[in-house]
Amino acid sequence: MKGHYLALVDGENRIKAGLPVFVVNSWLTGTRLVSVPFATLSDPLISSKEEFEILFSEVLRLSDHLKIPRTHIKTLHASKFIEEPRMAIDRFYVSHYFSLNGTPHKLLERFHLTAVRQPIQKLRTTGLKFQTGLDEEDLKAFYLLYDKTRRRLGLPTQPYRFFTALWDTFMPVGRLSLCLAKLEGRLLAGHIYFKFNGRYSMEFEGWDRDFRHLTPNHFLIWEAIKIACLEGYKVFDFGRTSPNEHGLMKFKERWGTKVIELPEYFHPGEKAIDYNKKERSTSYEIIRQFCRYAPEAIRNPFNEFCYRHLG
Repeated sequence: MKGHYLALVDGENRIKAGLPVFVVNSWLTGTRLVSVPFATLSDPLISSKEEFEILFSEVLRLSDHLKIPRTHIKTLHASKFIEEPRMAIDRFYVSHYFSLNGTPHKLLERFHLTAVRQPIQKLRTTGLKFQTGLDEEDLKAFYLLYDKTRRRLGLPTQPYRFFTALWDTFMPVGRLSLCLAKLEGRLLAGHIYFKFNGRYSMEFEGWDRDFRHLTPNHFLIWEAIKIACLEGYKVFDFGRTSPNEHGLMKFKERWGTKVIELPEYFHPGEKAIDYNKKERSTSYEIIRQFCRYAPEAIRNPFNEFCYRHLG
Protein backbone atom coordinates (compact mmCIF):
# COMPACT_ATOMS: atom_id res chain seq x y z
CA MET A 1 0.00 0.00 0.00
CA LYS A 2 1.83 3.09 -1.25
CA GLY A 3 1.49 6.43 0.51
CA HIS A 4 1.68 9.97 -0.87
CA TYR A 5 2.30 12.80 1.60
CA LEU A 6 1.03 16.16 0.37
CA ALA A 7 2.16 19.22 2.32
CA LEU A 8 2.06 23.00 2.21
CA VAL A 9 5.32 24.64 3.30
CA ASP A 10 6.23 28.24 4.07
CA GLY A 11 9.22 30.26 2.87
CA GLU A 12 11.46 28.57 5.44
CA ASN A 13 10.36 25.08 4.32
CA ARG A 14 8.28 24.49 7.45
CA ILE A 15 5.14 22.40 7.04
CA LYS A 16 1.94 24.46 7.45
CA ALA A 17 -0.63 21.85 6.38
CA GLY A 18 -0.73 18.29 5.15
CA LEU A 19 -2.90 15.53 3.74
CA PRO A 20 -1.55 11.96 3.43
CA VAL A 21 -3.32 9.63 1.01
CA PHE A 22 -2.69 5.96 0.33
CA VAL A 23 -3.43 3.85 -2.71
CA VAL A 24 -5.82 0.94 -2.05
CA ASN A 25 -5.69 -1.40 -5.04
CA SER A 26 -8.82 -3.51 -5.27
CA TRP A 27 -10.71 -5.11 -8.13
CA LEU A 28 -13.52 -5.88 -5.66
CA THR A 29 -14.20 -2.54 -3.95
CA GLY A 30 -12.52 -0.25 -6.48
CA THR A 31 -9.05 1.28 -6.54
CA ARG A 32 -8.98 4.53 -4.60
CA LEU A 33 -6.95 7.07 -2.65
CA VAL A 34 -7.74 6.94 1.08
CA SER A 35 -6.65 9.07 4.02
CA VAL A 36 -5.70 6.92 6.00
CA PRO A 37 -6.74 3.25 5.46
CA PHE A 38 -8.01 1.48 8.60
CA ALA A 39 -7.60 4.62 10.72
CA THR A 40 -10.47 5.63 13.00
CA LEU A 41 -9.33 9.26 13.25
CA SER A 42 -7.58 10.65 10.21
CA ASP A 43 -8.00 14.41 10.12
CA PRO A 44 -6.40 16.43 7.31
CA LEU A 45 -3.80 18.68 8.93
CA ILE A 46 -5.43 21.97 7.97
CA SER A 47 -6.53 25.16 9.69
CA SER A 48 -8.43 26.92 6.88
CA LYS A 49 -10.65 26.30 3.87
CA GLU A 50 -7.93 27.71 1.62
CA GLU A 51 -5.43 25.11 2.81
CA PHE A 52 -7.85 22.28 2.08
CA GLU A 53 -8.68 23.64 -1.37
CA ILE A 54 -4.99 23.72 -2.32
CA LEU A 55 -4.31 20.24 -0.96
CA PHE A 56 -7.45 18.76 -2.48
CA SER A 57 -6.51 20.17 -5.89
CA GLU A 58 -3.21 18.34 -5.56
CA VAL A 59 -5.03 15.15 -4.57
CA LEU A 60 -7.12 15.37 -7.75
CA ARG A 61 -3.98 16.02 -9.78
CA LEU A 62 -2.37 12.96 -8.21
CA SER A 63 -5.51 10.95 -8.87
CA ASP A 64 -5.41 11.87 -12.57
CA HIS A 65 -1.69 11.09 -12.78
CA LEU A 66 -2.12 7.65 -11.19
CA LYS A 67 -5.38 7.00 -13.08
CA ILE A 68 -7.21 6.34 -9.81
CA PRO A 69 -10.87 7.34 -10.17
CA ARG A 70 -11.94 7.64 -6.51
CA THR A 71 -10.85 9.55 -3.40
CA HIS A 72 -11.95 8.95 0.19
CA ILE A 73 -11.06 11.48 2.91
CA LYS A 74 -11.79 10.86 6.60
CA THR A 75 -12.14 13.74 9.05
CA LEU A 76 -12.81 14.75 12.62
CA HIS A 77 -12.47 18.48 13.37
CA ALA A 78 -11.30 19.41 9.86
CA SER A 79 -14.76 18.91 8.37
CA LYS A 80 -15.58 22.54 9.20
CA PHE A 81 -12.99 23.61 6.63
CA ILE A 82 -14.35 21.46 3.79
CA GLU A 83 -16.81 23.00 1.36
CA GLU A 84 -16.26 21.03 -1.81
CA PRO A 85 -19.35 20.69 -4.05
CA ARG A 86 -17.75 17.87 -6.04
CA MET A 87 -17.62 15.64 -2.94
CA ALA A 88 -20.36 13.72 -1.14
CA ILE A 89 -20.36 13.36 2.64
CA ASP A 90 -21.41 10.49 4.88
CA ARG A 91 -21.94 11.21 8.60
CA PHE A 92 -22.81 7.70 9.72
CA TYR A 93 -20.04 6.74 12.18
CA VAL A 94 -19.55 8.50 15.49
CA SER A 95 -16.99 8.66 18.28
CA HIS A 96 -17.61 8.80 22.04
CA TYR A 97 -15.22 10.74 24.25
CA PHE A 98 -14.90 12.78 27.41
CA SER A 99 -12.42 15.33 28.68
CA LEU A 100 -9.93 14.26 31.36
CA ASN A 101 -10.33 17.50 33.27
CA GLY A 102 -10.18 16.15 36.79
CA THR A 103 -8.94 13.32 38.96
CA PRO A 104 -10.14 9.79 38.15
CA HIS A 105 -12.44 9.80 41.17
CA LYS A 106 -13.92 13.14 40.14
CA LEU A 107 -14.57 11.64 36.71
CA LEU A 108 -16.21 8.65 38.38
CA GLU A 109 -19.02 10.89 39.61
CA ARG A 110 -20.10 11.52 35.98
CA PHE A 111 -20.56 7.84 35.14
CA HIS A 112 -23.89 6.00 35.21
CA LEU A 113 -24.56 4.73 38.73
CA THR A 114 -25.69 1.13 38.15
CA ALA A 115 -24.12 0.47 34.74
CA VAL A 116 -20.63 1.85 35.44
CA ARG A 117 -19.95 3.15 38.95
CA GLN A 118 -21.24 0.12 40.83
CA PRO A 119 -19.33 -2.41 38.66
CA ILE A 120 -16.16 -0.33 39.16
CA GLN A 121 -16.70 -0.29 42.93
CA LYS A 122 -17.07 -4.09 42.92
CA LEU A 123 -13.85 -4.65 40.96
CA ARG A 124 -11.75 -4.88 44.14
CA THR A 125 -13.52 -8.16 44.96
CA THR A 126 -13.10 -9.87 41.57
CA GLY A 127 -9.43 -10.78 41.81
CA LEU A 128 -8.68 -9.26 38.41
CA LYS A 129 -5.08 -8.20 37.82
CA PHE A 130 -3.92 -5.48 35.45
CA GLN A 131 -0.91 -6.01 33.21
CA THR A 132 0.69 -3.89 30.51
CA GLY A 133 1.68 -5.94 27.47
CA LEU A 134 5.41 -5.65 26.89
CA ASP A 135 6.40 -8.24 24.30
CA GLU A 136 5.13 -10.19 21.32
CA GLU A 137 4.00 -13.07 23.52
CA ASP A 138 1.52 -10.65 25.12
CA LEU A 139 0.49 -9.38 21.69
CA LYS A 140 -0.15 -12.93 20.44
CA ALA A 141 -2.28 -13.74 23.49
CA PHE A 142 -4.31 -10.58 22.90
CA TYR A 143 -4.71 -11.37 19.21
CA LEU A 144 -6.14 -14.85 19.89
CA LEU A 145 -8.73 -13.34 22.23
CA TYR A 146 -9.44 -10.49 19.79
CA ASP A 147 -9.98 -12.97 16.95
CA LYS A 148 -12.37 -14.99 19.12
CA THR A 149 -14.31 -11.81 19.91
CA ARG A 150 -14.54 -10.78 16.24
CA ARG A 151 -15.83 -14.24 15.33
CA ARG A 152 -18.51 -14.00 18.01
CA LEU A 153 -19.57 -10.59 16.66
CA GLY A 154 -19.60 -11.85 13.08
CA LEU A 155 -16.76 -9.66 11.87
CA PRO A 156 -13.60 -10.50 9.92
CA THR A 157 -10.32 -10.17 11.82
CA GLN A 158 -7.35 -8.15 10.59
CA PRO A 159 -4.32 -10.37 9.85
CA TYR A 160 -1.84 -10.76 12.69
CA ARG A 161 0.85 -8.99 10.66
CA PHE A 162 -1.30 -5.84 10.82
CA PHE A 163 -0.94 -5.85 14.60
CA THR A 164 2.77 -6.61 14.52
CA ALA A 165 3.21 -3.64 12.18
CA LEU A 166 1.33 -1.39 14.63
CA TRP A 167 3.36 -2.81 17.52
CA ASP A 168 6.73 -2.37 15.81
CA THR A 169 5.89 1.17 14.68
CA PHE A 170 4.14 2.72 17.67
CA MET A 171 5.17 0.73 20.75
CA PRO A 172 8.87 1.79 20.75
CA VAL A 173 7.92 5.49 20.61
CA GLY A 174 5.29 5.27 23.35
CA ARG A 175 2.25 5.80 21.11
CA LEU A 176 0.59 2.44 21.76
CA SER A 177 -0.43 0.67 24.96
CA LEU A 178 -1.65 -2.91 25.34
CA CYS A 179 -3.73 -3.31 28.50
CA LEU A 180 -4.55 -6.81 29.77
CA ALA A 181 -6.94 -8.10 32.44
CA LYS A 182 -6.06 -11.47 33.96
CA LEU A 183 -7.53 -13.79 36.54
CA GLU A 184 -5.09 -16.30 38.04
CA GLY A 185 -2.93 -15.97 34.96
CA ARG A 186 -5.78 -16.39 32.45
CA LEU A 187 -6.38 -13.55 29.98
CA LEU A 188 -9.98 -12.34 30.23
CA ALA A 189 -9.80 -9.08 28.25
CA GLY A 190 -7.36 -6.95 26.32
CA HIS A 191 -7.48 -3.44 24.87
CA ILE A 192 -5.10 -1.62 22.56
CA TYR A 193 -4.97 2.15 23.00
CA PHE A 194 -3.34 4.75 20.75
CA LYS A 195 -1.79 7.76 22.48
CA PHE A 196 -1.17 10.95 20.56
CA ASN A 197 -1.69 14.71 20.73
CA GLY A 198 -3.37 14.65 24.12
CA ARG A 199 -5.78 11.87 23.10
CA TYR A 200 -5.94 8.40 24.67
CA SER A 201 -7.97 6.31 22.22
CA MET A 202 -9.34 2.78 22.47
CA GLU A 203 -8.86 1.04 19.12
CA PHE A 204 -9.10 -2.75 19.54
CA GLU A 205 -10.82 -4.84 22.20
CA GLY A 206 -11.12 -8.55 22.92
CA TRP A 207 -12.83 -10.23 25.87
CA ASP A 208 -13.83 -13.66 27.09
CA ARG A 209 -17.61 -13.68 27.25
CA ASP A 210 -17.63 -16.56 29.77
CA PHE A 211 -16.27 -14.12 32.37
CA ARG A 212 -18.45 -11.11 31.58
CA HIS A 213 -19.93 -11.31 35.11
CA LEU A 214 -16.54 -10.06 36.35
CA THR A 215 -16.81 -6.99 34.05
CA PRO A 216 -13.20 -7.15 32.77
CA ASN A 217 -13.92 -4.43 30.19
CA HIS A 218 -14.99 -2.04 32.95
CA PHE A 219 -11.79 -2.97 34.75
CA LEU A 220 -9.55 -2.20 31.76
CA ILE A 221 -11.31 1.03 30.85
CA TRP A 222 -11.09 2.28 34.43
CA GLU A 223 -7.38 1.37 34.62
CA ALA A 224 -6.77 3.07 31.26
CA ILE A 225 -8.57 6.22 32.45
CA LYS A 226 -6.33 6.37 35.54
CA ILE A 227 -3.21 5.92 33.39
CA ALA A 228 -4.36 8.57 30.91
CA CYS A 229 -4.92 11.05 33.75
CA LEU A 230 -1.55 10.25 35.31
CA GLU A 231 0.25 10.72 31.98
CA GLY A 232 -1.42 14.06 31.33
CA TYR A 233 -3.73 13.22 28.42
CA LYS A 234 -6.67 15.57 27.82
CA VAL A 235 -9.22 13.35 26.06
CA PHE A 236 -10.30 9.75 26.56
CA ASP A 237 -11.75 8.36 23.33
CA PHE A 238 -13.82 5.16 23.06
CA GLY A 239 -13.22 4.84 19.32
CA ARG A 240 -15.51 4.64 16.34
CA THR A 241 -19.02 3.22 16.66
CA SER A 242 -21.78 2.33 14.24
CA PRO A 243 -25.14 3.78 15.38
CA ASN A 244 -26.66 0.43 14.40
CA GLU A 245 -24.77 -1.16 17.32
CA HIS A 246 -27.34 0.00 19.87
CA GLY A 247 -25.91 -1.92 22.83
CA LEU A 248 -22.40 -0.59 22.24
CA MET A 249 -23.72 2.95 21.80
CA LYS A 250 -25.53 2.70 25.14
CA PHE A 251 -22.48 1.19 26.88
CA LYS A 252 -20.27 4.10 25.80
CA GLU A 253 -22.87 6.76 26.59
CA ARG A 254 -23.08 5.49 30.19
CA TRP A 255 -19.47 6.57 30.75
CA GLY A 256 -20.61 10.19 30.53
CA THR A 257 -19.31 10.64 27.02
CA LYS A 258 -20.06 13.20 24.36
CA VAL A 259 -20.78 12.03 20.84
CA ILE A 260 -19.13 13.54 17.78
CA GLU A 261 -19.62 12.68 14.11
CA LEU A 262 -16.78 11.31 12.00
CA PRO A 263 -17.61 12.73 8.56
CA GLU A 264 -16.16 11.00 5.51
CA TYR A 265 -15.91 12.63 2.08
CA PHE A 266 -15.99 10.96 -1.31
CA HIS A 267 -14.99 12.11 -4.78
CA PRO A 268 -16.71 11.82 -7.14
CA GLY A 269 -19.92 12.24 -5.19
CA GLU A 270 -21.78 9.45 -6.95
CA LYS A 271 -19.16 6.98 -5.67
CA ALA A 272 -19.94 7.71 -2.01
CA ILE A 273 -20.49 4.86 0.42
CA ASP A 274 -23.81 4.81 2.25
CA TYR A 275 -22.67 3.00 5.41
CA ASN A 276 -26.15 2.76 6.90
CA LYS A 277 -27.49 1.08 3.77
CA LYS A 278 -24.41 -1.13 3.58
CA GLU A 279 -24.81 -2.39 7.16
CA ARG A 280 -28.48 -3.19 6.59
CA SER A 281 -27.90 -5.06 3.34
CA THR A 282 -28.45 -8.80 2.86
CA SER A 283 -24.86 -9.30 1.69
CA TYR A 284 -23.53 -7.68 4.88
CA GLU A 285 -25.60 -10.05 7.03
CA ILE A 286 -24.43 -13.05 5.00
CA ILE A 287 -20.81 -12.05 5.61
CA ARG A 288 -21.45 -11.71 9.35
CA GLN A 289 -23.01 -15.17 9.52
CA PHE A 290 -20.09 -16.59 7.53
CA CYS A 291 -17.58 -15.00 9.93
CA ARG A 292 -19.42 -16.54 12.90
CA TYR A 293 -19.71 -20.11 11.66
CA ALA A 294 -17.06 -20.77 8.98
CA PRO A 295 -14.35 -23.27 9.98
CA GLU A 296 -10.91 -21.79 10.69
CA ALA A 297 -9.42 -23.30 7.53
CA ILE A 298 -11.81 -21.17 5.48
CA ARG A 299 -12.25 -18.17 7.75
CA ASN A 300 -8.56 -17.27 7.98
CA PRO A 301 -8.07 -16.96 4.19
CA PHE A 302 -11.36 -15.04 4.07
CA ASN A 303 -9.99 -12.57 6.65
CA GLU A 304 -6.92 -12.04 4.48
CA PHE A 305 -9.10 -11.55 1.41
CA CYS A 306 -11.37 -9.02 3.15
CA TYR A 307 -8.65 -6.75 4.43
CA ARG A 308 -6.84 -6.73 1.13
CA HIS A 309 -9.84 -4.89 -0.29
CA LEU A 310 -10.89 -2.71 2.67
CA GLY A 311 -9.56 0.52 4.11
